[in-house]
Amino acid sequence: MKNNRELAKKYAAALLALAKETGTLEEVEQELAQIGEIVQQNPELTDFLRNQLISREAKKEVVERIFMQHLNPMVMRFLGVVIDRGRIALLPDIIDVYLELSHVERNIAEAQVRLAVDLTDEEETRLIRELTELTGKEIYLEKTIDPSILGGMIVTIGDRRIDGSLKRQLHEMKTTLLSEKHGIEVTNAI
Repeated sequence: MKNNRELAKKYAAALLALAKETGTLEEVEQELAQIGEIVQQNPELTDFLRNQLISREAKKEVVERIFMQHLNPMVMRFLGVVIDRGRIALLPDIIDVYLELSHVERNIAEAQVRLAVDLTDEEETRLIRELTELTGKEIYLEKTIDPSILGGMIVTIGDRRIDGSLKRQLHEMKTTLLSEKHGIEVTNAI
């Protein structure tokens, strides 16, 4: 829902402003990512936090028990505000938006790379260097092994996509060879 995303953006922007002010942008980013993973991996926790029959105080108590030892006090207070205002269902969106805003602030881009086989350390370093030169941003790679692309890689950075897969190249070659303008006819004759 667009309205939820806009509301999540307001919360994320407020937290980002506090993190910038206190010099903890990266620390807050890491902690929010950790919270997001824990919540995603524990559907019972998500159900508990979203249950409107459970008091906000009980929710805050559980969140404190789970996270108090691991989080910056500012992040703990932020979670308390989100719970107090009945916006805990927005937490995944708030985390996503915060990560996006923090990356923009820190001039970081995430490159999602689909590969047929994993890169060597040297190849990965070279790819990061080339993508950094291309974008002017610090690059973090998110690699996915996908044998269906046959070879090469597909790199996605934001709304940019670079398809260097063997599968695409073979498809283009087939299309070119079978197009009428080349006049190639396939027959069984010798």
